[in-house]
Amino acid sequence: PKNQPYLTYRMAHDISVWLTSLYRKEETKLYKIHFLGGEPLMAIDKVCFLIDRVNMFKPEFTKGHPDGKYVLFTNGDFATPNVLKRLKKRDVRIMLNPTTAPLEEVEQKINKIKEHMGGCSLSIVLDECNIERIEDLTKLAIKYHCHMRINRLYAGGRDPEYIQKYKEEMHKVFDLLLESEWVMWPNFIMESTYPTWDKKSNCHAC
Repeated sequence: PKNQPYLTYRMAHDISVWLTSLYRKEETKLYKIHFLGGEPLMAIDKVCFLIDRVNMFKPEFTKGHPDGKYVLFTNGDFATPNVLKRLKKRDVRIMLNPTTAPLEEVEQKINKIKEHMGGCSLSIVLDECNIERIEDLTKLAIKYHCHMRINRLYAGGRDPEYIQKYKEEMHKVFDLLLESEWVMWPNFIMESTYPTWDKKSNCHAC
């Protein structure tokens, strides 16, 4: 609600009731829940409470999506070892947003998340900072086998200079991924690009 900017236990309970009732009504077979921000790790207790309620009350025929039933977007600032262990216990997948953090700090966060979670994906918004360093972020993704979700700025679609820069930089991204010798799928959804690679199969349902 607009008058309640922070997640509360009451809200988490109401969301879980709405979701599980919807799954039952629509006979939902597969589900995936995204936790966005702000910063969801600032409400880690409520996030875990919501997940536990969904797991407890969802219909038996409703299963989590194979590429992740819970996906949490975070800048990683509050991703302590204890928090990451709680998320791993609940099979949450992490999408790390590098924001404007220095590359060394982004690399440290990737390492910490992978150490405790087993994997880490990157969610990159090509703002003024990250469009200039998308090559370096792609090299980090290749180094640590992080799948990437790359968003261009929605307003950038009306700026010819931005579009040209976007195309030039994305060509470099795809060249780097192809040179990494992993099978690679560029999936385009609305304003997002998912350049993903895997030795066996594409990890994304799209």
